[in-house]
Amino acid sequence: FDNMVSRAKNPDDFRVINRKLAGAMIARRMGWWYFEVSGSGWYTPPEVNAEVKSTVAMARDAYLSSKRAWHPLAALVVDSDSLLSLQHSDECGQAKYLLDDLVREIARSGVPFDSYLARDFDCHPEIMSSYKAVLRYTSQTPKMDADAIRRFVSDKGGYVPVSVGGVVSVDMNGNFLSVHALKDGKVDFTLPFDCRVLNLKSRAFEPVVDGKFPLDVKKGETCWFSFVSDDQRTL
Repeated sequence: FDNMVSRAKNPDDFRVINRKLAGAMIARRMGWWYFEVSGSGWYTPPEVNAEVKSTVAMARDAYLSSKRAWHPLAALVVDSDSLLSLQHSDECGQAKYLLDDLVREIARSGVPFDSYLARDFDCHPEIMSSYKAVLRYTSQTPKMDADAIRRFVSDKGGYVPVSVGGVVSVDMNGNFLSVHALKDGKVDFTLPFDCRVLNLKSRAFEPVVDGKFPLDVKKGETCWFSFVSDDQRTL
């Protein structure tokens, strides 16, 4: 990941990058693979191997333990046909830039979103009806910042878990929560249902008061949590 995504200069850098990306992938029920492409043969530093092994085990446990059907109540629906219509025009690069910008602003909003292509989303009314706030992106969608996204989701009756935007990005699904700190700060996190919150690093339960628990985060760190109720096992 030297040019296109990011560069890990040492095992600690790799761990930070991996926890952020893997947290999002676990929450979104995605699959991924690790491949060493430096050209020097198999790359097997023990610190990186241990991090990969730990991440894969966590993902496996998250998938197996998450019996709850809960998902974010907001969805980003991308009209790829609209973007493809600009493929050979001067506006194509601008449209892709605006989509990238929207994804960044969604992260800054602190609101968890599921993502779909319009051609898939529109063919399944049972999926469409399970979301309260649907943000459709076409080549004509106006620019929205994090505050506007928070207001949009809230006005639609969607789920806005953090008390302020711009501090953390949130990925969650089922019983799994990944929080990535965009800057140092403190926020209150409102739970989507009645449960306890297990910190998957410390293996300790977070204090929950009136359906909320406090987050005190440092820029660049990613924290993973599990929502635990009486009828579910812990990770």
